[in-house]
Amino acid sequence: MKNTLILFFAFLTTLANAQGIRKVFTRDFIPIAKEYGIDSVFYVSGGLPIYKIDSNVALDFSDFVPTVCHPNKYEDLFRSMDQNWLIEPIKKKTVENAIENLKMLMADSINTECKIHSLDDELLFSLIKKNPDSIDLQIMNCYLHCIELANGYKKIFPSAVSRFIDSFNYGGAHPAVKGYYSVQLNCYELMWTLGKLQSKYFDETKLNDHYLRLWNWKQNRDRIRFDDPNLDYVPKVAILDKEYNSIAEMDFSSIHILKIMAAGFDNDKKCWKYLLVNNKIAYLVLGCQYGSFGGHGSTFKLEIIDKTKLKITEIAAWVS
Repeated sequence: MKNTLILFFAFLTTLANAQGIRKVFTRDFIPIAKEYGIDSVFYVSGGLPIYKIDSNVALDFSDFVPTVCHPNKYEDLFRSMDQNWLIEPIKKKTVENAIENLKMLMADSINTECKIHSLDDELLFSLIKKNPDSIDLQIMNCYLHCIELANGYKKIFPSAVSRFIDSFNYGGAHPAVKGYYSVQLNCYELMWTLGKLQSKYFDETKLNDHYLRLWNWKQNRDRIRFDDPNLDYVPKVAILDKEYNSIAEMDFSSIHILKIMAAGFDNDKKCWKYLLVNNKIAYLVLGCQYGSFGGHGSTFKLEIIDKTKLKITEIAAWVS
């Protein structure tokens, strides 16, 4: 997400208003998606979790998401929503994505190039959190297919001597060997998911067996990085000097606490100050690519309460 933000907000600073803060409104996202596609919304939003400040737009926007997208392409924009927004339309979308991902694996067969589809790790976490009915049976059927595929690749393994020679010719391993280990990883992740779902099909012995058959560098994967923890941070509440009906009305240069927060994030190509606004709630993103504040930034959630109070919650910070 950090690299996306750096590129995006560096561009936004050329469009800043008189206060040095670029304002974008969530209400514009659906027209943008219809006219230019979801890539453009991803670009304009900076990957921020829209659903936390505008559930209506986020729900409408989910209709523009392809059933199966590249695991990382819309990661920042959809991961948090998909994993943590436990409403029926999003749950349905998660299941549709999971089924399509399983179908891709089920379509795999032994081929000369040994190309194997992989599971979407973030989607697995979404599936585990939603735990839809009967999905474990479909996972188990996919697992059984992968077992057959792994056995098929094992049968066409070249001899040990040939594998040693092939490790030089193929840049590491014979295609059949690579295919076998790729399928073993799928087997492991499918069985691991069944365990997390507390399915009757889970078998710890099989899970451990697949673990031992993984490449060494795949055995200790940091899986937690695919999980969005949805943490609650301690907010601050500031008293405003007058009444406000919208975040967009605020003059950041005249509100003391906001002025302090934005201090040092200059309005030039080195830094950015960006607001994603939905009436009384917004994200404020501050960051610098270079200069005295270079290499770090923060994202805050702002919310007007009773017109005279501003709730400020830091939801993310990064340092490079």
